[in-house]
Amino acid sequence: MAIGEARHIFVSFLIFALPAGLTLLQPDLGSASILGSIWLGFLLVSGLPRRWIVAVLLLIMVVGFAGWHWFLEPYQKERITGVFYPERNVLGINYSTNQSKIAIGSAGLWGKGWNQGTETQLGYLTEPSTDFIFAALTEEWGAAGALAVLVAFFLLIYQLLKIGAAQNSNFEHLIALGVAITFSVQFLVNAGSATGIFPVVGVTFPFLSYGGSSLITGFGMLGLVYASRRQTAI
Repeated sequence: MAIGEARHIFVSFLIFALPAGLTLLQPDLGSASILGSIWLGFLLVSGLPRRWIVAVLLLIMVVGFAGWHWFLEPYQKERITGVFYPERNVLGINYSTNQSKIAIGSAGLWGKGWNQGTETQLGYLTEPSTDFIFAALTEEWGAAGALAVLVAFFLLIYQLLKIGAAQNSNFEHLIALGVAITFSVQFLVNAGSATGIFPVVGVTFPFLSYGGSSLITGFGMLGLVYASRRQTAI
């Protein structure tokens, strides 16, 4: 089966668009972005002709333009523009990101110690256990602790890609690839929000942010990959 055929792209778009649209209505821009990134990631590795890739990117631009003018809430627009103008409204929409940068920048090599982070423990850093868990960890464990977490995460992604490359069928290959894409996008958005690279959209850091549903979902996805791995000797 040619995954990159037009009819398969259209069907996959419908499968993605329904839950993504319902998620946006909540509104939950972060989760919808994750779904969109997974769909786009699958397209990029499915052997699409270059013209189709260009067409998909143009479609994304059109959807983004329409979303900005007719669907995004005012506070969501402010979060996006805040990435480009971090000096604006530092006590409002940019407050959390600025406090996160202070927490990371003041950590040093070894951090301030367990439960000794001023930004985290005194309440200046908002949502330190979820949205800004990376900043909280860096403040108390320093650059060394942050590096250890990043190395462990990249090793996990490497293993997922290795397992996916060893599979014999597209289905098993795409399971591992999809899980790797999901974890990678979650990491990029969460860590990017903490450092001011991306807007704050409430995406968890895989296996680090507090939250039972996130943890169960993450381990469930790893279980799917492991189940497919048992069929192939790595």
